[in-house]
Amino acid sequence: MSHRLHPSALPGLRFLRPHPAPAKPVDASAATRLDGASPNPANAELTVHYVLGADVQRAEVQLYSLLTGKRVFSQALPVKAGTGRMALDLQGLVPGQYSYRLVTNGQSGPAKHLVIAR
Repeated sequence: MSHRLHPSALPGLRFLRPHPAPAKPVDASAATRLDGASPNPANAELTVHYVLGADVQRAEVQLYSLLTGKRVFSQALPVKAGTGRMALDLQGLVPGQYSYRLVTNGQSGPAKHLVIAR
């Protein structure tokens, strides 16, 4: 059974014309993202998964304590466009809740949540 809308049900409908948006070129910086980290909760080591765009010249992962708001760890990442991962040694950090983010070319990306449990 097919359902059709009668044009009189929506009087303005017949005046709507589709207007396709012009295609935009893919922005290389749009490809840069932090895909997450595992395991979470972490113990002594955390593997961060990320994608870097072709325009990235500097990249690092930063961890912040949710208790103090201060940066407690940072690790530079190899700058190579595409998918990457980096193992981080967390043994020097106390158990607790943290946020981590990808910083590229001095611009900070969205933060994600991390728990360190031992």
